[in-house]
Amino acid sequence: MKSHSTLRSLLIGLVLCCAGCGASSSQPEKRPNFIFLLVDDWGWRDASGHGSDFYRTPGIDLLTSQSLRFTNGYSACTVCSPSRAAIMTGMYPA
Repeated sequence: MKSHSTLRSLLIGLVLCCAGCGASSSQPEKRPNFIFLLVDDWGWRDASGHGSDFYRTPGIDLLTSQSLRFTNGYSACTVCSPSRAAIMTGMYPA
């Protein structure tokens, strides 16, 4: 008796899991593009789009004009190696 209810539960679960397998849309799923630029010794005003009069950065300015622009962030450390390790591991340096 118990094996019949287990088998029935297994079959119902299998049917529910496979119910959406045959339904496919004609358009592929659109995934967001994400570009992360890690630049050593780059100040927040070193791009011309952020207010630099000394550096000309037309490629970066075009990229930021067509995408999200994050203007508030913090570095994990004052030097690059712990900051890079924090980006790769998701942990802060001690």
